Amino acid sequence: MFKKSLLAFTTAILFATLFVGFASADEGIGPQTKEKRAVRSLIGQVVEIGDREFTIETRKGEVTLMVTEETVFKNREGDALSFSDLELRQYVTGRFGKDDEGNLIARVVIILPDDFDPQQVDIVRLQGKVEKINFGQGTFDLLTQSGDLLTIHVNERTKFMGSVENLKDLEKGMRVTVAAIRGEEGNILAKVVVAGRQAGRPKIGKAIGEVTLINDTEMSIVNRDGKPITFIINEQTKFVSEDGSLTQASDIENGQKLLVVFVHTDDGSNIAKAIGGGKGPE
Repeated sequence: MFKKSLLAFTTAILFATLFVGFASADEGIGPQTKEKRAVRSLIGQVVEIGDREFTIETRKGEVTLMVTEETVFKNREGDALSFSDLELRQYVTGRFGKDDEGNLIARVVIILPDDFDPQQVDIVRLQGKVEKINFGQGTFDLLTQSGDLLTIHVNERTKFMGSVENLKDLEKGMRVTVAAIRGEEGNILAKVVVAGRQAGRPKIGKAIGEVTLINDTEMSIVNRDGKPITFIINEQTKFVSEDGSLTQASDIENGQKLLVVFVHTDDGSNIAKAIGGGKGPE
């Protein structure tokens, strides 16, 4: 049975600390395209293997994925594998999409090591100034507030937010906040990099509660104190979940427990900047 990891909710909380602890985050993040939304990620444990399909147990239940000639299998190091290497009880992650008939098609399947434990993930939050950008290596050097000089790795899944959209936008001396995962060998892989200028600190808050209303442009929750709060959802709202189950407003259900990071505007509105976490109601 799939271990009940809190990684997805922890990732959402990291988003909260990124926004609350950062001085400024610009609005320059464009909307997701339909093409990007069509491909999602999953992580789970293999519970059944068929001729050209397999089933995994995720945090939200069982998911069956079809395998095609274009499905890529590999290990975490990037070595090529095949469907025949898949075994029961292995943990896998990867990307999937849908065909014209609505079947889930495995695009990339990464078979994780036998000792992989979804509950044991070293997540770190760092703040400091950029000292050097190494474009060829896909890294940048960060001088932290405590005086440590660290090398931060980025990849195609690293989200850049605030006044930057990619590694090339970083500049020496720029103040950044990083949410990252520390690997077994000590490498630090950035999941989120937020950068911006010192001026114009936004009024940012966070709230946890159960969804009572949801549509494409608005969401309401009741927080832990029983207070109703309504948020505006726009093209800049980020949806966060480690298993890829939460990518847009239509994935949210009434009764679902979520964490919301929001900006409180002068006119009294609450603009949702990041929505993430929890499993939907049973």
